[in-house]
Amino acid sequence: MGQKPTADFVYKRTQERMYEEEYGHKPPTGSETAAKHVPFPPDFTLRRLVPWEVDDPWPRRAITPENPVWTRRQVEEDRAATGGRRLREWEAKTFGPREGFDVVGELTDSMDELAHWEEVFVRFIREAPLPQRRTLPLLHEHYRFLVHRLIRAERHYIATRDVTLAKIHASCNVYKMSEDVVSRVRALYSETHRSLSSPNYDPTRMKKSVTGPLLQMSEDEFEEWKNVQKHRRNRFLAEIL
Repeated sequence: MGQKPTADFVYKRTQERMYEEEYGHKPPTGSETAAKHVPFPPDFTLRRLVPWEVDDPWPRRAITPENPVWTRRQVEEDRAATGGRRLREWEAKTFGPREGFDVVGELTDSMDELAHWEEVFVRFIREAPLPQRRTLPLLHEHYRFLVHRLIRAERHYIATRDVTLAKIHASCNVYKMSEDVVSRVRALYSETHRSLSSPNYDPTRMKKSVTGPLLQMSEDEFEEWKNVQKHRRNRFLAEIL
């Protein structure tokens, strides 16, 4: 038998229907909401007094002048010229699992990549205070780069995850474990962007904040947080191996 709907469930469904009646479409999904809180891509055409060079262990998805982030204008131009074919080909080559390789191994590598860039991003926002990230152009450029590199790692993880879990016929619980990672990463960079956009948005003072606890951790607590994330990745791999 089904469970009795809770007051929260009824309230949520009521809000969704009111939104649909007013705007003529369903409320935006989590992915669509996160996409609104993403900074502009890094601009390689600008001259930097202090160029930021970072080693990328996964050069296939490295953000470089030869492999820049697609802008909205480029997406629209490609859609008008080729129906979006060039973008789809680039996405398949960049984010999809490599042909001829074991899909579980590809998923493991994508998990390592996402964990690496998540850690780099968190360490950056811990070491660069929020007021400085709001006002110093160089730090803001570094922030833009890290957000888009984290998004590339996230998209590679999702594409590889979908192929792998479909092949092994994974359960709903296993899929939910993988989706929790995506939700955490998206909340991380979307909340960080909101804190830059609004001077009154202070994650350290918010009760339900993703970045607030991370910013206030000591180095020992941060190392413990990294160990917890590693344990979760190992537990997820144990479910699919």
